[in-house]
Amino acid sequence: MARENRVDLKGPVINCGIKTEKDGTREGLVVMGVIRGFRNIGDSRDNVKIDRPIIMTRNPEILKIIETLSKNDIITVKGAIASRTKNKKHKCPQCGNIDYTEGLTVYVEAVFVEKEFTSQDDTSSLRYLNTIREISNQALIMGHLTRNPKKVKVKNGPIVTQYPLAVERKYMIKEDPPSVDTDFP
Repeated sequence: MARENRVDLKGPVINCGIKTEKDGTREGLVVMGVIRGFRNIGDSRDNVKIDRPIIMTRNPEILKIIETLSKNDIITVKGAIASRTKNKKHKCPQCGNIDYTEGLTVYVEAVFVEKEFTSQDDTSSLRYLNTIREISNQALIMGHLTRNPKKVKVKNGPIVTQYPLAVERKYMIKEDPPSVDTDFP
């Protein structure tokens, strides 16, 4: 199985925090802004696209760094794409009933986080992000297709192709059980 899974991100913190589970396990979560460069994919929008990847970790050293972060801090993150099953909450729009279904959460497991500096506000963060768009959002992921690619029409946008991969972990996440050795972005 292919064993390449590396993500390098640089951009502003949008939101961050640490939650403590009932068993005392602590997990840090950072939502950051990264930017895709100028593109022409047939949607007549030749502009930049901002993505908001989720960064998660249970690594105690990285949790200490996350505790010091706040909105508009410019950070560098290195890590790997990871996934885990999670019960996702859905509310029926007609009757209001709440339902839980098992879903897959895809995130970046951080192996390195560093604060570069603090930007003044959202506008300054966006301006800075635009200047680093060529290095803000880089990923190298190699795996095996788990099913045939599927074309999907995005509402008011282009046709995109979705294809799930099975990616064997090159680096084990020491906080995960040893049996978890493959992710499915």
